[in-house]
Amino acid sequence: MDIKLSKGLYYLILFAMIMFFIADATNKYLDVHGSGQSVSIFARFVFEIIFIALALSIANKRIVELYIGLAIILVFFLLGQFTLLSKMAQTMGDFAVNVKIFNKYIFALLIYPIVEYVFGKREDLLLKLVYCFYILFLINIIIAIAGLLLDLEIVRSYPFRDRFGFSGLIPKRNEATLFYVLGVTVSYVRFVVLGRKERLLFLLSILGAILLGTKGIYIFLVFLFLFHFRANKNFLRNFFIVIILGIIIGVIIFPQTTIYQYYSSQAERVGLTTMLLSGRDIIFYNEITRTVGDWNIINFLMGGQNQNIKAFEMDFLDLFFFFGLLGAIIYLLLTMKFIFAGRYKLPFQMFFMFSYFFLAFFGGHFFASAVNALYFVIVAIYINRSNALYDPALNLKLNNNDTSIHT
Repeated sequence: MDIKLSKGLYYLILFAMIMFFIADATNKYLDVHGSGQSVSIFARFVFEIIFIALALSIANKRIVELYIGLAIILVFFLLGQFTLLSKMAQTMGDFAVNVKIFNKYIFALLIYPIVEYVFGKREDLLLKLVYCFYILFLINIIIAIAGLLLDLEIVRSYPFRDRFGFSGLIPKRNEATLFYVLGVTVSYVRFVVLGRKERLLFLLSILGAILLGTKGIYIFLVFLFLFHFRANKNFLRNFFIVIILGIIIGVIIFPQTTIYQYYSSQAERVGLTTMLLSGRDIIFYNEITRTVGDWNIINFLMGGQNQNIKAFEMDFLDLFFFFGLLGAIIYLLLTMKFIFAGRYKLPFQMFFMFSYFFLAFFGGHFFASAVNALYFVIVAIYINRSNALYDPALNLKLNNNDTSIHT
């Protein structure tokens, strides 16, 4: 019975991944053509209800513990929102939008139990889900490259603007940053950690990340580059190679690129700090007093910010102002206890977790990313807990048919 259920859940998750990707691509098309409609919200709502119902039907101790934690966060959210309504700081329309934002925050945790159940019963099925995500990632890169060559606005990270960047079919550039972080992570693990003969695919993933054009993905690539050479046995020799390459790229090549010229002009216009933070420091200084000016002790503990009107786009700050100190702590504890649960015997696991939280600290849409929630859960469980990463022989055994997503 458990085997049949896990296989059925695998097909459900697989179908959801494909439908989410198509729905997000449709959103990107509608957004570029001036429509405010969202197709993906309906697709995710349907699957979310199904995932929750299935999780409650399984209802083991971990699921109950997780959902109790989410219920507490829900109470904090409602208390914070009611304080805004009582002070006339938001309308019922704002409240409805904030409910949607709240759902984005908890979406990954809501659907986590189903992915974990599949992993617990059939790890080979989880590896196939990772492979499916990897295929979607590569397809998106190919579409982005084609759009670059054909000059298509729909694939740009910043449509109808001169700024460089090609995100493919991912709707928002912040969402695209996490999507590419996950994709490059899987590509690196397959090529470097597991020793797959996928050099061209890995180079393609790096090229796609460079074409994305966001600061977040460039920071991640630098981190990955440094991690790789630090983890290599020939560290000292590679250290000098890195220095030489850094000088060549930093002094000769990079200043000639469109990306450098854009960021250089921005730094001269608004200052280096504001450029690096994409103006988030200005938003913080302008809004912090207004946000906490009418707060009481309840708000500091349980939140009370209308993120429909003002979000700092720095996830740790937004998390605190949305859920309060207690709510933010519970949210992070749930994320660590469940999604980032693992043995952490491999350096890359610590690197993956550090990169995720570092980028979330300085950027937005990592914690509250409905676009990436399912992909993130799948990749995080794979990186943190998959036995295949510890035992190359087991990896080959589990993946002997992974060129197909069917079993």
